[in-house]
Amino acid sequence: MLLALFGLASAQAATAYGTFSPSCTNNGVTTAVERQCTSGGHDADHHVWVPNPGTAAEDRLLVFLPGTKNEARDHDWVAQIAANAGFRVIVLSYDSNQEDGAGNGQIGAFCNTHHFGDTACHGDLGERVLFGSGSGVALSNHNMDDQDTVHARLVDVLTQLDAANPTHGWDDYLNDIDVADPYNDADWCNFLFAGFSQGAAYAAQLGSMRDVGGVVMLDGPGAVGDWLTATHETDPDLWFAVHHVNNNDKTAQWDDLGVPNGQTALNLGGGGPWPMTAGDHRVYVTSGQPAGCTAHNSLALDNCMVRSGAVPKLNESYQEIFLQAAAAEDPECAP
Repeated sequence: MLLALFGLASAQAATAYGTFSPSCTNNGVTTAVERQCTSGGHDADHHVWVPNPGTAAEDRLLVFLPGTKNEARDHDWVAQIAANAGFRVIVLSYDSNQEDGAGNGQIGAFCNTHHFGDTACHGDLGERVLFGSGSGVALSNHNMDDQDTVHARLVDVLTQLDAANPTHGWDDYLNDIDVADPYNDADWCNFLFAGFSQGAAYAAQLGSMRDVGGVVMLDGPGAVGDWLTATHETDPDLWFAVHHVNNNDKTAQWDDLGVPNGQTALNLGGGGPWPMTAGDHRVYVTSGQPAGCTAHNSLALDNCMVRSGAVPKLNESYQEIFLQAAAAEDPECAP
C-alpha cells in the first residue's frame, strides 16, 4: 500500500511516496531528534519520493541527509528534483543534533567543546553517527544509541518500505547492504549519498569509507580533520558539490576530497536559464537568496530556495548533478 502523500506535484512531477517514522519498528530510537518529534513540535519522519515509471535511473536510490537540526520535510523540493531526474529518494531523519553542552548542534561545536585540538574528532564523530560503536572509535561525551545511526535508520526505513510495498523492489536495496553488520562488505553501487551542510559532511565521509554510487554535497562539508585527506573509496568522478559564495568557502575541503576541478558559476539573482555545464563537478552560486534566508539555507531548504515561478532556479543544475553521478557509475560496481 502507499502511505500518505505530500501534495507537491505538477503534470510531470514525481510521486511523494509517503512518510515513515523511525520509531515505527524501532522502539529504541531515543535521541534528541526523536524526542523533539513528541515534545518539541518537530517531525522526525523520513520522507520518501519515487520517480515516474520508465525514467532512466529509477533503480538508483538517493539517500539525502539534512543539515543540523533540519528535518526531512525541509528538503522536499530537493527530493522532488532528484525524483524527477529518475531517482528513488529517501530523505533520512537521523541524529544531526550533536550537542556541545550549550545547545549548538554542529560537529565543530561538539569537537571544540569536548575534544579541542583533536584533529581526528570530526572523523571519529562522523564514523559513530554513520555506523555506531562497532567502529571501535572511543569518543567521550557522545552517547548516541547505535539504533540511531545512519546505517540503522536506513535499514529500518527500507524494511518498512518493503513491508508496506512488497512488490516495489525495496528489498533489492536491503540485499545490497549488510543489515546486521555495517562494517561488513556491502554493494553500495545503487546508492547515491547526498546531504546539506552537516549532512553533506556525513555523505562525504560515507563516500570516503565505502565505494558508493555517487556523492553530492550541498554547501558542505564544513568539517575539518584527518579524514578529508584520507584515501577515499568512491571514485573521484562520482563526487559533486555546490556552494554559495556568501557562505564560508568550501573549496579547500573539496580539494582535499579530490572533487574534480571543473566548475560552473550561477547567478540566481538574474534571469535564467541556470544550467550546470556538463562535465563540471563544482557549482558556485554567486548571487541570489530570498529575504530572510541565509545564503547557506538557500541551497536546500524549501522555504529558502530561489524560485522562478513555482520551480527552484537550481532545478536544472541539481538534476544535472544527480544524472552525472548516475551516468559516471564506477565500472567496478555491478550493474
